[in-house]
Amino acid sequence: MPSCPTAVTLTVTVFREHLREQTKVFFRERAEAMEVHFTPEVQAQLEQMARDTGRRSDELVENVVTDFFEDFVFTRGTLDRRYDDLDSGAIRPIPGDEVFARLRAKIAARRAGHRREGTNFIRKLKLILTLSGNLSPKTTSLPQTG
Repeated sequence: MPSCPTAVTLTVTVFREHLREQTKVFFRERAEAMEVHFTPEVQAQLEQMARDTGRRSDELVENVVTDFFEDFVFTRGTLDRRYDDLDSGAIRPIPGDEVFARLRAKIAARRAGHRREGTNFIRKLKLILTLSGNLSPKTTSLPQTG
């Protein structure tokens, strides 16, 4: 597989288009042999979407199934490659407690950043209101709206 990200993207795109065409051929050849039943709610949603998009409901169902197959093949390929990487030692697994510790640290850092950003925003807003004459420099709170 090429190492260039553009080439990889192009390869995946070409593969997906090939899979989409193969799936369409598969369904066209067997269209009369397959019958799908939906609950009345799902059927109503399907019919509404067909009206909204101007497409036939069987086309919509075909697209959903095709997209599912594409996603399944892509996910399966990704998982297979990751398992191969683990088996070969190319990557090392991260223990679950370490993963959670990293996530907690990221969340705490983001929360701290948002608090700082919010504080700076309030300071800037007070300065703007003071300069515009809508807030006295001695006032410690923003004017009430309403």
